[in-house]
Amino acid sequence: ARLRGVPSYKSGIILNMDRNIHVKDRFKIPSSWMVDISIDIGNAKAHDILYLATSPQGFKYVCFEETVPGSGENVAESIIQKKHRYNLRINNPVICDPLAKGDSAGEGKDHTRWAKIETCLNRHDMYLAMGAKHKEDGIAIINDLLMTVNKEPMLFFFRDLGKTIKQCLNWMRDKEGKPSKKDDDMCENLYRLALLETEWEEPYVEEYYNTGHRDRDPITGY
Repeated sequence: ARLRGVPSYKSGIILNMDRNIHVKDRFKIPSSWMVDISIDIGNAKAHDILYLATSPQGFKYVCFEETVPGSGENVAESIIQKKHRYNLRINNPVICDPLAKGDSAGEGKDHTRWAKIETCLNRHDMYLAMGAKHKEDGIAIINDLLMTVNKEPMLFFFRDLGKTIKQCLNWMRDKEGKPSKKDDDMCENLYRLALLETEWEEPYVEEYYNTGHRDRDPITGY
């Protein structure tokens, strides 16, 4: 602390996050913004879901968090309800903790939490994929977004996301220099979302072409 001017209890902090800079009041996410979703499966605890929106200008907002107990159907239903309630443009795929794919919970391969989540999401034009596990790369991307080389923050958190903000502010390295696994559920979700490096794209609009085969009204001619 004397040498670096940093309190010892903060010397292992992973993310260069400043509450005064990166925490913003909530606003409505525009329907054209792209929203990525990550799921962290809990075996002995509830499952955590994190949403990251990307604006046309490249700014990113951690906009929703959910802690959902129970089955894979509950996880999927939470995502589906939020998609329709807030008119979110979900960016496929929804990513999930790779461990979920091997969790059968004694129900057989076709009844894993993964399969249950995927089946429910598929009904609403969403699909599931494994999140990347390159944690240090994800951390580097997050820190680059928190403050770019141009000294401009590009990543923000909505103020009411209590669990996510607390975990990200307090995420530290252990004695071996590795990211702590204690209270890191939303941090895990965030680094997997960062690894997607989503760039905003115009929404795809399927054009309608008149082929000339439509029956015309005999009176109007249309």
